[in-house]
Amino acid sequence: MILLPGISKSQDTLICDNGGFEDGFSYYNGYLSEFLFGFGSGTCTPTKLDLPVTFTLTNMPATHKFAIMSNGIDPVVSVNQTVFGSKSLLLNSYCSHLNNCVHYADINRIKKRFLVTEENRNFTVWYSAVLENPDEHVDRQPFFSIRCDLGISADLCFDGISFPAKELPRDLISGCNPNDSLCYQENDFVKYTDWACHRILIPNDKIGEIATLEITAADCARGGHFGYVYIDGICEECDNSSYGSGTLDKKPYIIVSCDGDSITLKGRYTPPTID
Repeated sequence: MILLPGISKSQDTLICDNGGFEDGFSYYNGYLSEFLFGFGSGTCTPTKLDLPVTFTLTNMPATHKFAIMSNGIDPVVSVNQTVFGSKSLLLNSYCSHLNNCVHYADINRIKKRFLVTEENRNFTVWYSAVLENPDEHVDRQPFFSIRCDLGISADLCFDGISFPAKELPRDLISGCNPNDSLCYQENDFVKYTDWACHRILIPNDKIGEIATLEITAADCARGGHFGYVYIDGICEECDNSSYGSGTLDKKPYIIVSCDGDSITLKGRYTPPTID
């Protein structure tokens, strides 16, 4: 059997294999897309011309899209680039592709297919996300998401508007293209987290099946603002460091009471445990 770089036999792969990216991109696949002038950041389901975007399999690493990072400090928000071990994944980038601050509305995604076992059906993903928050770009914000197709816990999905994070003014960024410094003059804000974790719960009746973990980071759909995320510590402990998450069902069962002025929606949520 011949396997492309980053692709493994999912029946032999477990979610914790290379969970800290110490072995580079082993067990992960990379995918590219874009949603220039599209929508969908609010639900992390990007569209273009009213259709879901299409993702294309790509090789990794890829400049400003997929990179393995070493210990160090992020140049935008001064957060550590790793939280466990000496490596992490950087998905998307703070650097533009051209000297005029253009990010091309990139959407970059990694996937990992793995065998569900009793030992790994409940696991965590650690992340540190950085999103610009441009004014008036409703449903066209930078965004990131963490999803598992067999998980019963809520998906993690934040864009620049919904992100409950720290905030600072956009400033000069060293190490990028020469004219990238012009971007900061737009007076936009950057939202970011310290390292936090997301819990994924898979029911025990899915043991023996193949699940897919999917992590996505995207720039603004107008093309001029960045969104990126560091990923590390898949399967590490997750105590007092989760923002929680919530998702309404795609076809929610809605009960409206005219007497009590109440409405009932069906969905899922994971309560926060952040300190």
